[in-house]
Amino acid sequence: RSTDLQAFIGLKQIEKLDCYRATRNFNFNLYKMYITNNKLDLVERDGDFISNFTYPVVAENRKEIVSKLQENDVEVRPLIAGAMHKKPFVKKYITKESEKSFPNCDLIDEQGFYLPNHQHLTETDIKFIANIVNE
Repeated sequence: RSTDLQAFIGLKQIEKLDCYRATRNFNFNLYKMYITNNKLDLVERDGDFISNFTYPVVAENRKEIVSKLQENDVEVRPLIAGAMHKKPFVKKYITKESEKSFPNCDLIDEQGFYLPNHQHLTETDIKFIANIVNE
């Protein structure tokens, strides 16, 4: 339950929502334009409006990219929560034969990560991040 102060701050944030959405959509398209090292083909169809809080990337050299981004104070997150079939609570239901039948899950788990996307990023910031991803 919100306090009066939290409610007041929340209402002020709602006034900025349209601007934040537009900026995140713009950033999404900048990332899409500048990043060439991404196995994902991200498409914005007619009528879509993508205002994500992160930009997903799948790259073979994920470990090197993530390490370099973190060295440059860029926060990076794993894509989704990893391969669920490898989690301890699910393992008891997975047979050896079926464990090999999740190649896409394994690909995302091993090569996927999220880049930041928020309304305070500049085009210079996104170019900087894209250059690291593309190296």
